[in-house]
Amino acid sequence: MKTPLPQRATPFLKSSGTDASARPADSATVSFCFLQAVVPLETLPSASWTTIQSGQARRDLVVVNQTSYYAFDSLPGLQVTAALPTADSVELVLAGTYADTLRGHRTIDANGALTYAGAWACPVRFPKANDSVLVAHGYDAGLPIQGRWFLALRRLID
Repeated sequence: MKTPLPQRATPFLKSSGTDASARPADSATVSFCFLQAVVPLETLPSASWTTIQSGQARRDLVVVNQTSYYAFDSLPGLQVTAALPTADSVELVLAGTYADTLRGHRTIDANGALTYAGAWACPVRFPKANDSVLVAHGYDAGLPIQGRWFLALRRLID
């Protein structure tokens, strides 16, 4: 009998938006922001908790039909505090190397697994907003990039 792989809750934030105004009509861009941190939880919590982990922040610029550019930064000492104000809602407070408050609700993902998810707008203060490579290729840090975040159990290999 095989031993199942351990599960860890992974808050993952992704925002995406488009900006075709800075380029010709046949060369639109798509911008993304990502934030990921692995939180050591065996199950999604039913009570508040706090942990300090390392995370990673990344911004991407995809020039449609051309190439992609990205800039990333590690986020050591990222503190994640979760509160469950109701049975169906969650509030994640990020502190340390990046600070933000995320609010969301319980949902079921496409695989039938319980997750918490909510809206997230990638702010200018998110790391690498003014990265010289991204800016040189048309990245606009002032572009409002709207997206979603989620907290879900994922099987990871330690």
